[in-house]
Order: sequence, then structure tokens, then C-alpha cells
Amino acid sequence: MMNIDELKIDLKSFLDENEIKFDESMKNHTSFRVGGPCDIMIIPNSKEKLIKSLELIKKYNVPYFIIGKGSNLIVKDGGFRGVILKLTGLDYIIVKENKIIAGGVLHSQILQGSPAKLIKGYGICLWNSRYGWRCRCYECRGIRRRN
Repeated sequence: MMNIDELKIDLKSFLDENEIKFDESMKNHTSFRVGGPCDIMIIPNSKEKLIKSLELIKKYNVPYFIIGKGSNLIVKDGGFRGVILKLTGLDYIIVKENKIIAGGVLHSQILQGSPAKLIKGYGICLWNSRYGWRCRCYECRGIRRRN
């Protein structure tokens, strides 16, 4: 059985005020600017807080959904009964040898400032909480900026 009130108390004990929101309108967090409220929105600023949040969510059996920037996400007007974990507080871009590892950022942010001659192609693997890992490979022949 879902116990959202006890979960709220436990989450407030270790999350900062800017990391947790209650009855937050999802229209403020989607690119389409639509959607009703979620019961709890968590925007953790560390991996440890994310892990602790997930442990509590599972302990109290509360439904949850993980999002990034909210691109291409449509939320019904009735909102989401449960927790939205927004991972934008964990943004990172790591360049290691010939690999770019990134999370919580847009593709344009990954390529921004990178010389086209250094990027011959790249693959993107995305985690989707419903379907698991989805990978796509892209061929980059050059970077063109649009005004």
C-alpha cells in the first residue's frame, strides 16, 4: 500500500528545500508545457541522495517515474500520482579517450564547441524507465549552427 505522507517526512529529513517539491505542476518541467501536478518531485544534486530517495520510494511502495529535461514528455492533466525523479541536478559530460559520456544534458550541449573533425560519429544510449536501454548510432559529417 502506498504511503505518500510518511515518504514526504522521510524525504524532507535529508533533501534540501530546492531538491524537493510537492504538488508540482508538470507543465513547468516538459518541453510541451502541459501536464497536471505530481505528488512529489525530487531533483537530487548527488548520486547518494538519488540512491537514498529510491530506497525510500521502494520502501513505501510509491510509484515513480524518472525524467531528464522533460523533452518530448506529455503528462495528462490529472498529473502523476507518485514521485517524479528529475535528474537535471546530476548533469555531467565526461570525455574519455574517444568516448563522450553524458547525462542530463541535451545533444547540442554535448557537441557544442567540439570541432567537427574530431567527431566522426557517435552513439547514444538512453535509459527509459519503461523500456530499458535504447541505443542509436549517429553519423556526424559536420556541425552547422542555426541562428
